[in-house]
Amino acid sequence: MKKVTVNDLAKISGYSQPTVSRALNDSNLISVEVKQKIQELAKKMNYRPNIAARSLAGQKTGIIGFYIFQMEHAMHPTLSQVLQGATRVAAEEGYNLLLVLTDEDTNKGEVAARNYLDGILIPTQETTEEEIKFLESQNIPFVLLNREPDEKRYVVNIDYEKVAMDITEHLSQAGHRRIAYLSGPEDFWINRALLKGYRKASEQFLGGLQCIRFGDWSEEEGYKLASELLELPNHPTAFFGEDFLIAGALRAIKERGLRVPKDVALVGINDVPLISSLDPPISSMRLPMDKLGEEAAGLLIKLLSGKKAKKQVLLPGELIIRESSKQEFQEEVS
Repeated sequence: MKKVTVNDLAKISGYSQPTVSRALNDSNLISVEVKQKIQELAKKMNYRPNIAARSLAGQKTGIIGFYIFQMEHAMHPTLSQVLQGATRVAAEEGYNLLLVLTDEDTNKGEVAARNYLDGILIPTQETTEEEIKFLESQNIPFVLLNREPDEKRYVVNIDYEKVAMDITEHLSQAGHRRIAYLSGPEDFWINRALLKGYRKASEQFLGGLQCIRFGDWSEEEGYKLASELLELPNHPTAFFGEDFLIAGALRAIKERGLRVPKDVALVGINDVPLISSLDPPISSMRLPMDKLGEEAAGLLIKLLSGKKAKKQVLLPGELIIRESSKQEFQEEVS
């Protein structure tokens, strides 16, 4: 389908191109009636502004979009940190950050075009490949966050593979040989990256892959998965996974009269505030989510300024060791 242009709108409406452009830009130099007529025609004809042309003409809006798939995602401690970091860098560089709330029925690429965004930060894995290709066809610069690396696109990631390797190594050095990984959905790239690191570390330190269970990221799921594994004759002596899963595992362990860390060690991922206030305080891999937002926003602004930028950025985590995995573990011999 041919893309509708300002010239097309001018021909059909009978107004000049400058008048049509003023109407589309909500100018006060033309009457409300004319403006409304042209805007309604543009909507009817599915007109979308050419962001690339606007940029070349020096008509940048100074607005960067930040996609959020569902409002509850914005309230999650880790994504709110990403937002804070991105907002800080955007403000320092003279840009405003616009939250773009979308859902299953929304084409995110069309949202970007409608809102005259200079560029977009995409932190959610729910954005489809088709939507990303639409953005590319519209020449809208974007940066992906925590998404599968792609040498053709700009991506900023946490090094999740190394996160899992470091946790597994830490637990193995504490004497654990049966280490279980409680994972979120298998189809998420982050979980696949963690699994890859866990496999590598298991081969290196434990002589082979130990135990993995897939679920969601809820505390209740962590309780369920850990409960099933604790019923095994030779159950795991250590669990790691996303913080809320590990909080659920802690409850399952206590219900069975086992002690942390004497009988079972625990390590979370994300280091949300809850995790350090549990009894005992849980070790966790602290992820630089604010830095993730800063790097992504900085990278996007470089692209908007026409500067060269690295396509792939990897950020390390920091293991915060607390009581739940401090103790040296020794297998009791019956």
